[in-house]
Amino acid sequence: MRLSGDNTDKLPVISLTPLIDVVFILLIFFMLASSFLDWRELSIQGQEHKTSTAPVVPPKKETIRLALLRNDTIKLGTETISRNDLEQFIKTQTSPLPAIKVLISVDDGVKMQNTLNFLQDLKAFGLVDLTLIEQSKS
Repeated sequence: MRLSGDNTDKLPVISLTPLIDVVFILLIFFMLASSFLDWRELSIQGQEHKTSTAPVVPPKKETIRLALLRNDTIKLGTETISRNDLEQFIKTQTSPLPAIKVLISVDDGVKMQNTLNFLQDLKAFGLVDLTLIEQSKS
């Protein structure tokens, strides 16, 4: 005797609706997580540690040291200048010098994007020999 609710010969039906929902949610997640920024390349030269004892005589270059501080100001020796005055300061200080080496130290807590913007500004002002140095512990 067969009852109307005892149909065991049929296979269970798998609905595709939840699968489509999951794929749609994953699509939205990856679209929102993706970054479509224009990546630019900036070459950075670090300090070299020489292990040889042979004296190396580099070509003479005028060297200036800049320190990028947390409050978005730049320190040159004891003088502190703002980022807005940087271009004028660079033009007045570096115009008579043919080859300038710029040593840059970055204060603790300065965001990486601010550092990269600072390096791009220096390159835009015509300075090409830029070197990041470790901040002195004083």
